[in-house]
Amino acid sequence: MSFFSFLSDNYELSKFVLPKKRPENDHLDKTERNKLEKLMQEKDFYEINSIIKGRYKTV
Repeated sequence: MSFFSFLSDNYELSKFVLPKKRPENDHLDKTERNKLEKLMQEKDFYEINSIIKGRYKTV
């Protein structure tokens, strides 16, 4: 699954801002997906947004 697709499917539940484009690293493995789902259930919006910002950070 892609990171962007996961965000698109779940952004209403998590109340994060959906980015307009895909990140360069768009791969989402099962471990990362499980971590994001757990954060969504815990409503840890700060951590979710930190992960999103990290994916879109340019080097």
